Amino acid sequence: MNISLFIAQYEEYYKTIVDYLCFNRLTHLERPIRELAAETIALLVPFHPEYFTNEIIPKLIKSATTYNVHTRHGSLIGIGHILLALKGKWDFYKKSRKNRKEMLSSLSIKDKKILEDSDYRKEFDKFYDSIKEKNHFELVLNNQELIHEIIGLISKIDTDELYRGKGNEVMRFAVNEYIRLLSEVDIPIESKDFIYYHEILIDNIRQTKVAIQDDACDALKVFNR
Repeated sequence: MNISLFIAQYEEYYKTIVDYLCFNRLTHLERPIRELAAETIALLVPFHPEYFTNEIIPKLIKSATTYNVHTRHGSLIGIGHILLALKGKWDFYKKSRKNRKEMLSSLSIKDKKILEDSDYRKEFDKFYDSIKEKNHFELVLNNQELIHEIIGLISKIDTDELYRGKGNEVMRFAVNEYIRLLSEVDIPIESKDFIYYHEILIDNIRQTKVAIQDDACDALKVFNR
């Protein structure tokens, strides 16, 4: 969340880092790695929002319907975090800087001096502060086909029997978060989709795993607004 962000400011590295995170780390076997990758990807969106809208989201929509449950989960939460970043509504940068401070606090004075923020890093932070909360969501709103695919993705996964079968717990977490993030960005939604999403969340609240219930409640709270 710190190093990749700083390096991604350079054009020659940007797409390689983004593609690696989207199509390698988002498919990792470990769920925490996939979640961390999604947050890191969101940090990189403000540099080139068009690249995410035109290239990355359509590819993730396709990979969200693969039979690999890790890829499905990572793709869904990846799309949700990208949309949140396009809207300029997130606090991952604050989290990354907090992580950095915690890491520095555990080091010796000598090591701290090596890793302390340089003037160049401070200049970068100043630049990034100027772009991180810009709203680029019109790039999504101007593409009706993309909106249709984003909203219909959960139904597609469910229809293909990739939601309630093997790996259903992981996918229930993903779907809860996906609906919550779509709600956060106020994506336009039709009545039939609203009803379908609502039924999905209520079904997840009825699950026996408490963590799934809690996630569904958090999503429902935002969704009902």
